[in-house]
Amino acid sequence: MNPRKNTSVVSDDGNLNSTDAQKHVPTVLNRDIKDRTLTNLYNALAVFRGEDAMKIKPVAGDFAPRLAELHDALDQAVCDAYGWEHDILSDEEEILRRLLALNLARAEAQDNG
Repeated sequence: MNPRKNTSVVSDDGNLNSTDAQKHVPTVLNRDIKDRTLTNLYNALAVFRGEDAMKIKPVAGDFAPRLAELHDALDQAVCDAYGWEHDILSDEEEILRRLLALNLARAEAQDNG
């Protein structure tokens, strides 16, 4: 029996797996590398997520699903670091409220300490 190989950058325990992330980066030809700029990648991510309908570079569009997966894993890791449930990721206002409260508490502690 052949176990199915996990191609996700997130391991079974929910941690980021940088080795797998490096192994599964799509191959990009040298002629296409110029189109894989941050602007093109994030425009493609917005289209992939349904936030925009602009025309994108194909090489950037090919990477958009992987970029979305990496961002989702990072968002979840940040929630874990703060001890927050992952469902907060759908509520930007609540994230900002909590981050502001943490910032104010740390500023107060610094002023008093």
